[in-house]
Amino acid sequence: MDVPLVMKHLPKRAAFTLVELLVVIAIIGVLVGLLLPAVQAAREAARRTQCINNIKQIALAALTYESTHGNFPPGMLENGINNEPGVEPQRLGVLCHLLPFIEMSNVADLVEPSLSPDQLGDDNHGEGEWWEYDPLGNSEFNTRFVSQFKIPAFECPSDTIEGVVALVGMAGKGPNSTSSSTQWVNIRFFDNDEFGVSFGVKNYSGVAGVVGDIQGSKNVWSSHEGILGNRTKTKFANISDGASNTLLFGEIVGQNSGWLGAGGNGVVYSWIGTVNLPMWYWGSEGSSTIELRSFNSNHPGAVIFARADGSAGTVPEDADTTTMRNLSGMGDGTSASLD
Repeated sequence: MDVPLVMKHLPKRAAFTLVELLVVIAIIGVLVGLLLPAVQAAREAARRTQCINNIKQIALAALTYESTHGNFPPGMLENGINNEPGVEPQRLGVLCHLLPFIEMSNVADLVEPSLSPDQLGDDNHGEGEWWEYDPLGNSEFNTRFVSQFKIPAFECPSDTIEGVVALVGMAGKGPNSTSSSTQWVNIRFFDNDEFGVSFGVKNYSGVAGVVGDIQGSKNVWSSHEGILGNRTKTKFANISDGASNTLLFGEIVGQNSGWLGAGGNGVVYSWIGTVNLPMWYWGSEGSSTIELRSFNSNHPGAVIFARADGSAGTVPEDADTTTMRNLSGMGDGTSASLD
């Protein structure tokens, strides 16, 4: 008698339907949408922390400079006092003085023109502006070469502008200043130059008081001088308003292309140049000219500042204008605080 074979039926393999797949994809999309802002916020928090650390190190370098030399470095080396005629000014900014104090002495050694606030131009060659230093020799190549160094301590990680036009001179000019010393270096001498126009960017500027360079100014805020002005040699004892109540450095960003016909991706500040800003335009809105002369940042709702005691932190971008102006002055008799 034949025994019938028993056929074993294997279970059918389960599969997702199209609807189920679409539901899963939708759920994943929702989760990504919920997590992405948190990830972006965490990244921005990390960038902000790094930016605070950068400006704090710059402020501490300035304090070390003051301890070493008996005074803070000049905020800029622009026109001489009372605009004396003669050799052109060096047009070098405060960060050049601080290079040795952030372990960048090798870079400082390549900055050729004199860093003395007591004279115009270079000691031996009679060429004032750093980009014209010894134009017939070879040493000019050092200065132009070093001007393109990217120094991470001078750059905010949230800055997104990588411009091909560098703003190297503003001299902290306020609303009543007699002149403007803005220099566009690619127009000045870098067109078709073998060095290119990729300058080392900076996102931190010395605070030049309320109206900046006060020569010729009759503004009511003229007595609110900043620590880092043109050819200043401010001593710590001069900060009679208190170091914790006086701003030393603030954050700045460039502008998108199009301002004054600038090409490339944007207009940026060069660390080698003289860009110290007055507080006059704080809270102002309007033209790109005003924005270029105002402290600002890419951090949502905040601008980072360092004070003369070496502390650093965020300031709301809508902070009271009068308070910010008072904080920018070192000995005006006002006792302003954001705390």
